[in-house]
Amino acid sequence: MVISLILLAGAAQAQYWFQSGATGGFNSQNNNGGGVLIQTINPQQDSIGSLAYWVGETLSNGAFIQIGYEVPNQTGYAPQYCGPSGCNGSVFYQQGVPTWFWEYFTQNGNQNSFYGELGPDGSAGANGTFHSYSFNSSGDTWNFWFDGQNVGNINLGTGASGPNPLLAIGEYADTNSNSNLMPDIIFKNMQAYNGKYYRPVSQAYSFVNYGKGSLQSLSNPYGVQEIDNLVNDFMVGSGLQTGSNLLLWSQGFKLNIESSYGTNGTASYLAYTQVQLRMPEYVNISSDERVKFAGWQGSGSGAYTGPSNATSVYMGSNITEKAEWTTQYYVNVSSQYGIVTGGGWEDMNSKATVSLNSNIIGVAAGERAVLSGWSNGEKQKNISFQVYGPVSVTADWIIQYIVNATTSYGSINGNGWYDSNSTATISPTILTVNATRTQRIEFEGWSDGVNQSTRQITVTSPVFISAIYARQYLVTLSPVDAYNRSIGISYFNVDGNNTNTGFFAFQDRTYTIEYAYYKSVELSSGMKIADVAYPQTVAVRLPVYNVTVQAVGIFDIPLNATLNVTFKNNTHITTYLGPAGKLIIPDVPYGYAYGYDDFLGERQGVSLSNGGVAQSSFVTPSIVGAIFVALILIFLIEVLYFREKEKPIHIIRQARTDRPGKKTKKW
Repeated sequence: MVISLILLAGAAQAQYWFQSGATGGFNSQNNNGGGVLIQTINPQQDSIGSLAYWVGETLSNGAFIQIGYEVPNQTGYAPQYCGPSGCNGSVFYQQGVPTWFWEYFTQNGNQNSFYGELGPDGSAGANGTFHSYSFNSSGDTWNFWFDGQNVGNINLGTGASGPNPLLAIGEYADTNSNSNLMPDIIFKNMQAYNGKYYRPVSQAYSFVNYGKGSLQSLSNPYGVQEIDNLVNDFMVGSGLQTGSNLLLWSQGFKLNIESSYGTNGTASYLAYTQVQLRMPEYVNISSDERVKFAGWQGSGSGAYTGPSNATSVYMGSNITEKAEWTTQYYVNVSSQYGIVTGGGWEDMNSKATVSLNSNIIGVAAGERAVLSGWSNGEKQKNISFQVYGPVSVTADWIIQYIVNATTSYGSINGNGWYDSNSTATISPTILTVNATRTQRIEFEGWSDGVNQSTRQITVTSPVFISAIYARQYLVTLSPVDAYNRSIGISYFNVDGNNTNTGFFAFQDRTYTIEYAYYKSVELSSGMKIADVAYPQTVAVRLPVYNVTVQAVGIFDIPLNATLNVTFKNNTHITTYLGPAGKLIIPDVPYGYAYGYDDFLGERQGVSLSNGGVAQSSFVTPSIVGAIFVALILIFLIEVLYFREKEKPIHIIRQARTDRPGKKTKKW
């Protein structure tokens, strides 16, 4: 609603405010001000109403502001400024001479009174000239501008118009007739202010209506039209098009989007509007290849160049926006153990860096994983490589187990971490402590039951064992033969270990004397020794025997035969039995002898085991002949004997006395 300038007291106020002009489209809504160029027509004559031309709008809270010029309908004085608290100042005006003004109505305030300021007489400029009228907000304070000069300000409780559009209006006010002439006035370059800069209103519609509070029984004959199809140039006045909400102008520009992915093509938009640009941040080509939005390269007034995939352009001209993309490949990094950093999507030809928090990861008590390298051949914990395509890299690990053997004496060789299924060799550094001649503290075995001091373990799990020590007593071994006679041996073998005379024994263990080495023969024993609680001497009876070989003829006549035998140790003898026909061979291992006796070419076999006597009986032709001769001799002797008995006794006696002095031989 425009002011009603009644300069002379007693003038009657009329009831009609006819308005015609342009209302901006949606891009003039939600503004922080606006402006327009208005042609000054000087002078203008009208004694009934008041003519005014202005730009203004309703604010978001219902307040109203406007600035323009007014043509006084009378000559005289008027207040320079009026507000809710009253008016002040005085200005002289000439009828028909245009003067700038600015006016406001507060939120829910009285809109029948003039609040604002009047410029000096004739301040709107010479006839036919154009002048700029504008307003904008700074916070809740609105500033008014005439030809770039600030002419006033007022706080209206808001700094925005909300959904209300900008208006550029020619108004015939305080009249009672619709037949009076409104000169044709040109408006140009209608603009809306967005808080940073003014931008042209690219689309506007005709506005032919009445001012607030006006009677509407008279039709509004004052119209508006675009001038020669010029964008943002229009005229208001009498005899012009009177339709309301008709499109006056719509200026547009083309936005051309060039992109290999996402949105692509050309679309038209209203000039001087903000158009949203949006591209997806990523476009998947495959599961391990994609493109990443890299930025816009824009050309044209209001274009955007930069990295944001969601932005806007100001359509100040035709604009071309080219979307740029970067190819990315997926670097798939995996590890069964530890924490991996790096991997994921990487730009093509970039360098990917992958790292592990540690190359040794504890898995469980006594178990750990040790990095052996990566599947691409790298060995370090942290690696870098160029990305030329999709990459899959896996950390390779070796499982290790702890071998932890403890001991009360000395230390353990071989403790530490071992690869799974590898072999650990462990041994205590001290086997014997507190040694004396007959007793000592000795390594007895391991807590898992193994007795060998140096042992090899196939490591398939953590090993926790202890070396066990116990007291030993000296067991002296005394070798005897089958007749309990002491003999000298090379050594004993006790549980696989050789000893000359004895060994140290644990009380809780049983020992087996496997054999004694005697005359190159292993003499089995099998004797067991247990519960050794003190030093002791143990007799070990061995299968050592005496061997007797005899040879006799008929009537058990001893024969000095030749003996040819082999013993257990593969030694061999050939000897005579002697005149007695008997030979005793002592200390024969196992009492074993095998061979034969030979007498005058006749052989008798000899086979002995576990000692004993081997007797050979010989009956040869010579012996038979000797026996035959002996029998004949005996027979002849007997014959002679009987013959002698049949002779007279005196003859016999005579015969004995034939050789006096002969003595008899004694055996």
